Amino acid sequence: MVVLDTDLLIGILRLNEEAIEKIKGIEQQNVDIFTTSITSYELFKGAYLSSNSSKNLLQISKLLQNMNILNFDLSASNISAKIHSHLKKSGAFTGVMDQMIAAIAISNNKALVTRNTKHYKNIPSLRSEKW
Repeated sequence: MVVLDTDLLIGILRLNEEAIEKIKGIEQQNVDIFTTSITSYELFKGAYLSSNSSKNLLQISKLLQNMNILNFDLSASNISAKIHSHLKKSGAFTGVMDQMIAAIAISNNKALVTRNTKHYKNIPSLRSEKW
């Protein structure tokens, strides 16, 4: 079971060959595929800011309609706060959205598939897979 990060879903929307091959490989493993409510927010936000909002919103809706979406719930909020505290005390930094995505993956005991390993490298307990 894996959680797809925003960068991978953007790659799919942009028809990036590496992203498409990664998804095909995951599907062949016959594992459940998830993303997060934070990722869906980031995708929709980007669509609304784009020059072709209507087209992009439709593409995102189609992509997400059959995907399992994990929410930022009480457990994830607790883990995200713990991540933030750990990073702040250690002098490291990761964006709040990335902390929230990581917390959702951790709280659901799933690996995060991302190309942005730099964003997540200092988060303890996060299992990640690079695409």
